[in-house]
Order: sequence, then structure tokens, then C-alpha cells
Amino acid sequence: MLDASQRLDRPSPALAGPGLAAGARRAFLATRPAFFVASAMPVLIGAAWAGSALHRFNGLWFGLALAATVLAHAAANVYNDVGDDVIGADADNTNRIYPYTGGSRFIQTLLFSRRQMTRLAAGVAAVAISFGVLPVLGTVWLQAGRLDSGAILICLPVSTWAAAILIINEVPDIEADRRAGKRTLVVRWGAGGARWIYWGLTLLALSASGLAIALHALPLWYGIAALGIAGLGLWVACGISAEGAGRARLKRGIELTLAIHALGCVLLIVAIFV
Repeated sequence: MLDASQRLDRPSPALAGPGLAAGARRAFLATRPAFFVASAMPVLIGAAWAGSALHRFNGLWFGLALAATVLAHAAANVYNDVGDDVIGADADNTNRIYPYTGGSRFIQTLLFSRRQMTRLAAGVAAVAISFGVLPVLGTVWLQAGRLDSGAILICLPVSTWAAAILIINEVPDIEADRRAGKRTLVVRWGAGGARWIYWGLTLLALSASGLAIALHALPLWYGIAALGIAGLGLWVACGISAEGAGRARLKRGIELTLAIHALGCVLLIVAIFV
């Protein structure tokens, strides 16, 4: 028997039902669209740099790059759910923090079959791509046909913020992943290792931002923003724990990590244009 919190910790039963509209809604939500900001923002940053620093911008290329990146992200999310269902990682995960960890739960709640989820993943894109270096530099190259040191430096904070999302999201799933034989970095190193990784990523983002400021790729005022973001990241890292007593703070940490990525990317775009 599931307690009240676990019954609510899953997709709404209202998503079930026949009809094309209901099926389309389920398909959209199964891709976990709330996380698309993690792939869309790097494309925006790359386009901003190409337009501001290299004076090149093509709206069609930008639209195609954004669509391709988001579709690849959607496919990666769905394929991840399929893979975790195959090995039993999601079905056995009672420590998940929905909707951030433990998958979309669409297979486990019978909203979609495993075959339907596989078809959905194949329908939106074929491969997963990274959410930092590749979309930023790829967009700059697509727009301008070349790269510069500034583009390389600004892609590093974006990459570390995206990696931090992946690291902290794996913490609630440690035991379920371990039982399923899913040897993620956090399973191997534990919550303590996840804290050190998160700290390292935060300091790397700050160092890259500082170097970009020193080389005049970013304005001096961005240093204040970078320090603020780093301070918030270090605070989040201190709260990373797999213990039940720290579950509420871990959930806040996951939400703040998503906010760090989104806010950091927005501030980068503003700094590039200013």
C-alpha cells in the first residue's frame, strides 16, 4: 500500500484516456518538456555570441538549430525512461523526487507501453547530444562559420551548470540504480562524491567566467553575477545527501540547480549583448 505522498509522486491519472488530443498530450509530457530549457539556452547563447561578437546571425539556421537540439533532448529523455524500465531501475525507485528524478513514470503508470515510448523516442530524434559545449559552439559555428576564444570560454559555464543538473538528479536514485546494475558516477562515488563533483563544477564555471572577463569576452559587472551564482551553487552542494532526513533540502537543491542554469544562461546572454 502506497502512502499519500507516493500516490501523488507520479503523473496524474487524468492523462489517461482515448483520442488523438489526449494521446498527443501524453506524448508531449512524456518527453519532460520542463527540462528543455537546459538544451534551448545554450543555443540562444551561441546565437547571441555569433550575433554580437562575430556579427553573424541567420534566423532560419537559428530556428533549425534550436528545433534539432530540443528534439534530441526530448528523445534522450524518452530513451532514458525506456532503458531504465528495461533494467527495472524506475519501477524499483521508491526514493525518487518526481518530476525531477526517477523518470517520467509514464511506463510504470501504464500511460504508455514500453514499445510506445520507444516509438516516441525514435520519432522525435535519433541521438542525444550534450547540453553545453556542442550546442553553444555548434550554434556559433553554424552562424559565423568560425569559432573564437570567447565562444569557447562562455560555453564552459553552461556545460558545468548542465552537468550539475545531471549529478544532483542522480542522488535520489542511487539505491534503485545500484540494485538495477546502473553504474552511474553517483552510484560509484556516493552522495559524498556527488558533493565534490558539484563543488568542482561550480568552481570551474566561476574560473571560466573570470578568465572570460579578464580577456574582455564578458564585461566586468558579470563578475558579481558569477560570484553570486557560484555562492548559490556551493550552498546547494553542501545540502547533497542521500539520507531521508535531507530529502526536502535535496529537492530544493535540484530546483535551485535548474534555476542556476536558467538564470546563469540569461545573465550570459545579457552580458554578451551589453
